[in-house]
Amino acid sequence: MKIAFPLAFLSLCVACGPAVAAEAKKPNIIFVLADDLGIDGVSCYGADAHKTPHLDALAKSGIRFTTCYAAPLCGPSRCALQTGRYAFRTGGLTLQSWRPGGPGPKGADEQPIAALLKKAGYATGQAGKWRQLGESPGEWGYDEYLTDNSGGGYYWETNFIKNGETLKLPQGTYAPDVAQDFTLDFIRRHKDQPFFFYYAPHLVHKPTLRTPDTKPGTKNIDKLYDDNIRYVDKQVGELVDELQRLGLRENTLVFFSGDNGTAAGYPSPVHGRMLNGWKGSMLEGGSRVPLIASWPAVTPQGKVIDDLVSFADVQPTLTEIVGVKPSDGFEIDGRSFLPQLRGKPGTPRAWAYVQLGAHWYVREPGFKLNEAGNLFDMSDAPFVETPIAPENDTDKSKAARQRLTAVLEQLNPAGGKTDRDGDGPRNRRAARGGAAPVGSASAVGPWKSGDSLTSDEAPAIGQKELEISADIKVNGTEGVIVTQGGAARGYAIYLTQGKLAFAVRQGGQLTTIVAKDALGKGRFHVQATLHADGALALLVDGKQVAEGKANGPIAEQPRAGLSVGDSGPAAVGDYDTPNPFKGKITNVRVKVSSGKGA
Repeated sequence: MKIAFPLAFLSLCVACGPAVAAEAKKPNIIFVLADDLGIDGVSCYGADAHKTPHLDALAKSGIRFTTCYAAPLCGPSRCALQTGRYAFRTGGLTLQSWRPGGPGPKGADEQPIAALLKKAGYATGQAGKWRQLGESPGEWGYDEYLTDNSGGGYYWETNFIKNGETLKLPQGTYAPDVAQDFTLDFIRRHKDQPFFFYYAPHLVHKPTLRTPDTKPGTKNIDKLYDDNIRYVDKQVGELVDELQRLGLRENTLVFFSGDNGTAAGYPSPVHGRMLNGWKGSMLEGGSRVPLIASWPAVTPQGKVIDDLVSFADVQPTLTEIVGVKPSDGFEIDGRSFLPQLRGKPGTPRAWAYVQLGAHWYVREPGFKLNEAGNLFDMSDAPFVETPIAPENDTDKSKAARQRLTAVLEQLNPAGGKTDRDGDGPRNRRAARGGAAPVGSASAVGPWKSGDSLTSDEAPAIGQKELEISADIKVNGTEGVIVTQGGAARGYAIYLTQGKLAFAVRQGGQLTTIVAKDALGKGRFHVQATLHADGALALLVDGKQVAEGKANGPIAEQPRAGLSVGDSGPAAVGDYDTPNPFKGKITNVRVKVSSGKGA
């Protein structure tokens, strides 16, 4: 009998296999979060235009989740990832939520991943993009970090912030290589203890520039964009190879994901079909992102899982792995998917919640319901989302409407934190007791480069059809032509990679249309229209170059005013601020009309 227990215990350990042994020793954890890389940029997700052999290999060595949801923009996504909580709880609602006085949370307000893992004895590190969350990575629990002050792409640059100190490197430095070197050095120095590393490359956010691997003389923007995808794919491969060389690969859990969908102007087909929407939109293409998890000692190889996963699920998954919990009474919205990582069915979430500003939806496998009560058939997602009017309900859709309505009533996002003043500090109304601006019915133009108007001086665009036009002389490939509003609501006409774009934002939700071809240098007459039904059109010299559909006219007068030739206090579209136009702008006019149903 004295021998039976040890033998039985030994037999049990053998039967459990390497997974239990690996988990008995705390795993290393690396989360790689690419910027603006949706599922249409990753070949194992069916991308037709791009090849990512290293990400494909990572998926073959572990699990590929097919339906993971982030927020449609980077700041709110990164906040959900770090905190495990929805935006209406944290205040991380828009890109401007972390402005002074905004509702964006501080690290001390939350129970961030890194701070919790430190309690479990983990060394914690971060490299790459961070600015959207405000403060420093150190204040969110990271022992060591290397970052910069850019919320967009950061490539051939020389200035960095390393552990709170300024780091200046020589000209010709490629910033993604600096972040990669810091990451690999951290891993080497901490190879003998458990570590958590949050690696957030700026790739593939605009501006789309050459990489060190780009063929000299390459100017085609699509080729440059593909080079950027290939480069981040190569870096992931180098990271995995270094873990293998150090003998750490078996017990290191490597995640790869993207912070939101692909940016406007860059979406490409998946199995021959275009996703519905892109970055900034409350559509599948805005929030559905790749998620790959590979932990060779534990995860099944080459498994594909269709369970719904939310960015809020990462925090509770990691804390369960390491055996640490948030403070008692602190509400976490995420659900651990550790059982799935172990190859078990687990308890998948019945729905995923997505929010950006004052817009949100809850989505289950077959249906989606938004804050306005609109139900969508998601059976052909991510390519098509078909609205279902209540009078056209089937028994199945009626039941889904009731289920999802109950979910939103229980969550009550409208009763949580809001960011109704996310247009930036300029032009907020202190007078009239903070009354909303109304705009000027007589403001029609013409205006030119450098002109700016306060909200009350600018055209009264709330609930109006719009026709905006300008004459431009183009000398560059980036810059705002004219904009009115900011991160909560407004419009902008701008250049992105030389292509003309028209952005309309409502309650934080962004709709963007982009011309297929770059303008090039020269003189052009540009025009953008927004109709009462939300129809958008963009014209160059009288020829339509893009069209699309927003939810309707801009509901209220934006708090931020009108600016010609730069971005104003906060970005309406998918660009950084400031964003000056390189060239000359004249004869800017804004025509407003009531339109049908406005």
